[in-house]
Amino acid sequence: MSCPSNCETCTNSSVCQSCLDDLPTYFDKCSCVVGLYRSQTNGSCQKCSVGCSNCSSLDICHQCQAGFTLTSGACISNCLQKYYWNNVTNSCSSCGSNCATCLKKSNCTSCDPSQYRELTANGKCTCMQGYYDIGTCQLCPSKLFCVTCAVLQSHVVCLTCDATANRVLSSTGSCICKAGYTQPSLKSAGCVQA
Repeated sequence: MSCPSNCETCTNSSVCQSCLDDLPTYFDKCSCVVGLYRSQTNGSCQKCSVGCSNCSSLDICHQCQAGFTLTSGACISNCLQKYYWNNVTNSCSSCGSNCATCLKKSNCTSCDPSQYRELTANGKCTCMQGYYDIGTCQLCPSKLFCVTCAVLQSHVVCLTCDATANRVLSSTGSCICKAGYTQPSLKSAGCVQA
């Protein structure tokens, strides 16, 4: 009598009693339980990816858990924008105030452009150039001629200036005309050679 695949001992050709490679028996077959797949590298049972309830590898899902939709072999969260699927609570949780979309709390994958924020390489949403953060992004004051600015000791100061406008950072945190240049009018952002 021949036993089923990966089976060491069996009662008949379809019922396995013990498995090869310490694989567990699951419904009389030598396979991993639902939610796990057999690793090609070491033969052990490994957990399917987040949201997947039945898979053949980490990258190929066949059925998703509640709250997820199967799309091209992957489970995509059904959570609304600004929310992510939380595996601990098995529900949608808030990304945090600055994310439009995220993988987990404060690990943004996109930012809300209406908040004047942009995504950094480490998954944070920071104020766009020309804005400073006080919980919300505020436009750097035009009278300072800043490219970037911040609040220091309750005053807005420039961090960088527009070099193409011939401006340099002063010790007081404003952008002034560089040596040998002057500002032609109070409203002019650029400095011209004196």
